[in-house]
Amino acid sequence: MHAQVKRLCVLAGLITSIAVSVYSGLLYHHGLEPQDGILWAYGVVFFVFVVTWLLADMRALGRSVPSFDAFWLVWAILLVHLPYHLYSTRRWRGLLLLAGIVVFYLLPWLVAVGVLLVS
Repeated sequence: MHAQVKRLCVLAGLITSIAVSVYSGLLYHHGLEPQDGILWAYGVVFFVFVVTWLLADMRALGRSVPSFDAFWLVWAILLVHLPYHLYSTRRWRGLLLLAGIVVFYLLPWLVAVGVLLVS
């Protein structure tokens, strides 16, 4: 069950990131900018996938999950808890995973910079 949730969160996060990146790149290619609301919604959706993946990973590894409202707790302390969890469970591979999460989060902006540099 937890493996399915983790897989779904990773797949949905990647698809969301790629879709927003393509959209952002096309807009910048035509001299337009994406609306702030879309980029804000992208950030919220991406972090929902990350938090859901993190909670499923904690359960799959047998770590204690605080309570029924663990989602909001992890959401509030995500920037501290995610690197800690990844490093404590996977060591250097966890840091690589963290770098991958950051790159995919920043992908729409990286694509936009790339398009602006090429144009």
